[in-house]
Amino acid sequence: PGYYAKRIAGKSPDHVRVYYGCQYGFVREGRPVFSEFMDSLHVARERLAPLPGVLLHIGIDFGLTPAAVFGQRLANGRWVFIDELVTEDMGVSRFADLLLARLDERYPGYETRITGDPAGMQRAQTDERTPFDILYAKGLDARPAESNSFTIRREAVAGALSRIVDGKPGLLVSPE
Repeated sequence: PGYYAKRIAGKSPDHVRVYYGCQYGFVREGRPVFSEFMDSLHVARERLAPLPGVLLHIGIDFGLTPAAVFGQRLANGRWVFIDELVTEDMGVSRFADLLLARLDERYPGYETRITGDPAGMQRAQTDERTPFDILYAKGLDARPAESNSFTIRREAVAGALSRIVDGKPGLLVSPE
Protein backbone atom coordinates (compact mmCIF):
# COMPACT_ATOMS: atom_id res chain seq x y z
CA PRO A 1 0.00 0.00 0.00
CA GLY A 2 1.20 3.50 -0.84
CA TYR A 3 4.09 2.24 -2.98
CA TYR A 4 3.65 4.78 -5.77
CA ALA A 5 2.86 7.68 -3.43
CA LYS A 6 6.15 7.02 -1.63
CA ARG A 7 8.13 6.67 -4.86
CA ILE A 8 6.88 9.89 -6.47
CA ALA A 9 7.35 12.10 -3.42
CA GLY A 10 9.70 14.93 -4.34
CA LYS A 11 10.05 13.87 -7.98
CA SER A 12 9.47 16.25 -10.88
CA PRO A 13 6.30 15.94 -12.96
CA ASP A 14 8.44 14.74 -15.90
CA HIS A 15 10.07 12.05 -13.77
CA VAL A 16 6.66 10.81 -12.60
CA ARG A 17 5.28 10.84 -16.16
CA VAL A 18 8.21 8.80 -17.52
CA TYR A 19 8.93 6.34 -14.70
CA TYR A 20 5.47 5.81 -13.23
CA GLY A 21 3.05 6.88 -15.97
CA CYS A 22 4.76 4.97 -18.80
CA GLN A 23 4.69 8.09 -21.00
CA TYR A 24 7.34 9.73 -23.13
CA GLY A 25 9.09 12.67 -21.58
CA PHE A 26 12.37 14.30 -20.71
CA VAL A 27 14.15 13.41 -17.49
CA ARG A 28 17.38 15.03 -16.38
CA GLU A 29 19.84 12.77 -14.66
CA GLY A 30 22.90 14.15 -12.90
CA ARG A 31 23.95 17.76 -12.98
CA PRO A 32 23.54 19.56 -16.32
CA VAL A 33 26.25 21.88 -17.61
CA PHE A 34 23.58 24.42 -18.61
CA SER A 35 20.86 24.38 -15.97
CA GLU A 36 19.47 27.53 -17.66
CA PHE A 37 18.44 25.51 -20.73
CA MET A 38 14.72 24.74 -21.05
CA ASP A 39 13.38 22.71 -23.97
CA SER A 40 10.09 24.59 -23.93
CA LEU A 41 11.86 27.97 -24.30
CA HIS A 42 15.13 27.33 -26.13
CA VAL A 43 14.07 24.79 -28.79
CA ALA A 44 12.17 26.22 -31.76
CA ARG A 45 8.88 24.63 -32.71
CA GLU A 46 9.91 24.43 -36.37
CA ARG A 47 13.16 23.97 -38.23
CA LEU A 48 15.22 27.19 -38.30
CA ALA A 49 16.59 28.36 -41.64
CA PRO A 50 19.80 30.37 -42.05
CA LEU A 51 19.36 34.07 -42.64
CA PRO A 52 21.01 35.33 -45.85
CA GLY A 53 23.66 37.98 -45.32
CA VAL A 54 24.26 37.03 -41.68
CA LEU A 55 27.66 35.58 -40.77
CA LEU A 56 27.52 31.82 -40.19
CA HIS A 57 29.46 30.83 -37.06
CA ILE A 58 30.71 27.26 -36.89
CA GLY A 59 31.98 25.87 -33.61
CA ILE A 60 34.05 22.69 -33.73
CA ASP A 61 35.07 20.11 -31.15
CA PHE A 62 37.77 17.61 -32.08
CA GLY A 63 38.80 14.12 -30.95
CA LEU A 64 37.60 10.92 -32.55
CA THR A 65 34.01 12.13 -32.25
CA PRO A 66 34.36 15.50 -33.98
CA ALA A 67 31.29 17.69 -34.11
CA ALA A 68 30.28 21.10 -35.41
CA VAL A 69 27.44 23.45 -34.58
CA PHE A 70 26.18 26.06 -37.04
CA GLY A 71 24.75 29.28 -35.67
CA GLN A 72 24.13 32.91 -36.43
CA ARG A 73 24.24 35.93 -34.16
CA LEU A 74 21.44 38.27 -35.10
CA ALA A 75 21.68 42.05 -35.11
CA ASN A 76 19.78 42.24 -31.80
CA GLY A 77 22.31 39.94 -30.08
CA ARG A 78 20.22 36.74 -30.15
CA TRP A 79 21.93 33.48 -31.13
CA VAL A 80 20.14 30.95 -33.33
CA PHE A 81 21.65 27.51 -33.86
CA ILE A 82 20.36 26.01 -37.06
CA ASP A 83 22.34 22.86 -37.69
CA GLU A 84 24.87 20.38 -36.36
CA LEU A 85 27.26 17.82 -37.76
CA VAL A 86 28.04 14.97 -35.36
CA THR A 87 30.31 12.03 -36.11
CA GLU A 88 31.76 9.03 -34.33
CA ASP A 89 35.04 7.20 -34.74
CA MET A 90 36.34 9.65 -37.33
CA GLY A 91 39.55 11.60 -37.79
CA VAL A 92 39.71 15.30 -38.59
CA SER A 93 40.53 14.79 -42.28
CA ARG A 94 37.33 12.83 -43.00
CA PHE A 95 35.38 15.21 -40.76
CA ALA A 96 36.69 18.17 -42.79
CA ASP A 97 35.40 16.51 -45.98
CA LEU A 98 31.94 16.13 -44.41
CA LEU A 99 32.01 19.72 -43.18
CA LEU A 100 32.92 21.01 -46.63
CA ALA A 101 30.10 18.93 -48.16
CA ARG A 102 27.61 20.31 -45.62
CA LEU A 103 28.70 23.88 -46.35
CA ASP A 104 28.40 23.33 -50.12
CA GLU A 105 25.02 21.61 -49.79
CA ARG A 106 23.23 23.82 -47.26
CA TYR A 107 25.18 27.10 -47.02
CA PRO A 108 26.58 28.07 -50.42
CA GLY A 109 27.61 31.71 -50.53
CA TYR A 110 27.49 32.23 -46.76
CA GLU A 111 30.41 33.97 -45.10
CA THR A 112 31.68 31.73 -42.30
CA ARG A 113 33.75 32.05 -39.17
CA ILE A 114 35.03 28.72 -37.87
CA THR A 115 36.16 28.50 -34.26
CA GLY A 116 37.48 25.33 -32.69
CA ASP A 117 38.36 23.94 -29.30
CA PRO A 118 41.85 25.25 -28.41
CA ALA A 119 42.84 21.65 -27.61
CA GLY A 120 42.99 21.25 -31.40
CA MET A 121 46.33 23.05 -31.32
CA GLN A 122 48.02 19.87 -30.05
CA ARG A 123 50.11 18.16 -32.71
CA ALA A 124 49.56 14.51 -33.56
CA GLN A 125 52.35 12.10 -32.71
CA THR A 126 52.04 10.47 -36.14
CA ASP A 127 52.62 13.44 -38.45
CA GLU A 128 53.09 16.49 -36.21
CA ARG A 129 50.03 18.27 -37.64
CA THR A 130 47.27 19.80 -35.55
CA PRO A 131 43.56 19.48 -36.34
CA PHE A 132 43.68 23.16 -37.33
CA ASP A 133 46.50 22.38 -39.80
CA ILE A 134 44.40 19.62 -41.35
CA LEU A 135 41.32 21.85 -41.68
CA TYR A 136 43.39 24.62 -43.24
CA ALA A 137 44.90 22.20 -45.76
CA LYS A 138 41.33 21.29 -46.80
CA GLY A 139 40.43 24.95 -47.31
CA LEU A 140 38.74 25.60 -43.97
CA ASP A 141 40.12 28.64 -42.15
CA ALA A 142 39.44 27.56 -38.56
CA ARG A 143 40.84 29.38 -35.56
CA PRO A 144 41.13 28.29 -31.93
CA ALA A 145 38.76 29.87 -29.42
CA GLU A 146 40.33 32.68 -27.42
CA SER A 147 40.07 30.78 -24.16
CA ASN A 148 39.82 27.21 -23.00
CA SER A 149 38.59 28.27 -19.56
CA PHE A 150 35.54 26.21 -18.67
CA THR A 151 34.04 29.11 -16.73
CA ILE A 152 34.40 31.63 -19.56
CA ARG A 153 33.01 29.22 -22.15
CA ARG A 154 30.11 28.10 -19.94
CA GLU A 155 29.15 31.65 -18.96
CA ALA A 156 29.10 32.78 -22.59
CA VAL A 157 26.36 30.25 -23.31
CA ALA A 158 24.60 30.64 -19.96
CA GLY A 159 24.36 34.39 -20.51
CA ALA A 160 22.60 33.92 -23.83
CA LEU A 161 20.30 31.28 -22.32
CA SER A 162 19.35 33.69 -19.53
CA ARG A 163 18.39 36.63 -21.77
CA ILE A 164 15.09 37.51 -23.37
CA VAL A 165 15.51 39.84 -26.37
CA ASP A 166 12.46 41.48 -27.93
CA GLY A 167 10.28 38.87 -26.22
CA LYS A 168 12.31 35.94 -27.59
CA PRO A 169 14.98 33.74 -26.00
CA GLY A 170 18.56 34.98 -26.31
CA LEU A 171 19.52 31.53 -27.61
CA LEU A 172 17.31 29.36 -29.80
CA VAL A 173 18.08 25.88 -31.14
CA SER A 174 16.52 24.28 -34.19
CA PRO A 175 14.62 21.09 -33.29
CA GLU A 176 16.82 19.13 -35.71
